[in-house]
Amino acid sequence: MNLIRLNTINFRNIIDLDIQFNNGLNILYGNNAQGKTNILEAMYFTSTAKSFRNTHDENLIHFSADQAKVNALVDTNSMQKEACIKIFKNDSKKIYLNNNVINRHADFIGHFIVSLFCPEDLMIIKGDPSFRRRFLDILFCQTDKWYLDNLIKYQRVLKQRNTVLKRIKNTHEQTWLEPWNDQYLQLACTIMEKRSRSIRILNEMAGRWHKRLNREHLSIAYHNPVYTGEDLFAEELQKAFQKRQQQVLHEEMEKGFTLLGPHRDDLDIYIDAIHTRHFSSQGQKRSAAISLRLAEVEYIHSVMHEYPVLLLDDVFSELDAERKNKLIAVFDRKVQTFITGTDLSQIHPLSQDAAIFKIQEGKAVPHKHD
Repeated sequence: MNLIRLNTINFRNIIDLDIQFNNGLNILYGNNAQGKTNILEAMYFTSTAKSFRNTHDENLIHFSADQAKVNALVDTNSMQKEACIKIFKNDSKKIYLNNNVINRHADFIGHFIVSLFCPEDLMIIKGDPSFRRRFLDILFCQTDKWYLDNLIKYQRVLKQRNTVLKRIKNTHEQTWLEPWNDQYLQLACTIMEKRSRSIRILNEMAGRWHKRLNREHLSIAYHNPVYTGEDLFAEELQKAFQKRQQQVLHEEMEKGFTLLGPHRDDLDIYIDAIHTRHFSSQGQKRSAAISLRLAEVEYIHSVMHEYPVLLLDDVFSELDAERKNKLIAVFDRKVQTFITGTDLSQIHPLSQDAAIFKIQEGKAVPHKHD
């Protein structure tokens, strides 16, 4: 996949930007608060129709405007597609793909895939489980429509089941839950099976990348009270889940919400058999996060048969020269890559054919090689 052209109007601090990119390496450099990350955010937005900064859409609009627009021309599977998203002050948006209106957000996901590493990715390693679930869900939703549809259904059923649990709190009227329990069971097990299989693949990929970059052993494992590392057939999994569900049902009715299911999953991440969340250094956490993103890129390629666009936001500031060289060499000429930084001299080695842009006050000025 390649991003050919990006046009943004009134997006964050970018009043009007129209820029064409290199199919290989693209470098965006400049002082802080000039708009480098905003440009990456616009790219991400054309992929997911959401910001990676966990903000309301209306906050993406320049303070002087009533609406914003992001338009991207992309090449995927040797076909050009045009994505356009208009954002309005009432926190609504309109999504277009090849000039056709997209009414369901789920129908937009997967047309153009990016993999983003940013400083906030450290939360995947050291934050609460929701960050790790979000990492998994974004990856699997972009690469598997079946997973996306089932996740949406699960979240809907979970919401209904929680509503019933609140109503019957402390009353133990189990019959009220029966209309939702079968759907909840089927959807939960479907998602858990997918996560278990895919996490094993990610574990192998992340381990290889981490060894290549850091000479340490990284491993990830699915953390779920029903899945204990064993491969379970669908019928066995449903029986195990149903048994565990009965064990927590009394507590669920006491508390008024669902205690078991994919919404409570987690990833255990280890470096040399030591749990990274509590016992690794900041540098190790950062390296682990990078390895997970590289594994994500490889996973996407294995499923989609093409690489995503790789966005590296301020990754190089805390890496030594050896790791910088290795990271640049990882997908040289295979993956369209965007790198941001404040100091051009720190981003080494630079490919001779890299496109370099100086970002200043929301504008991009092409930089000529010396």
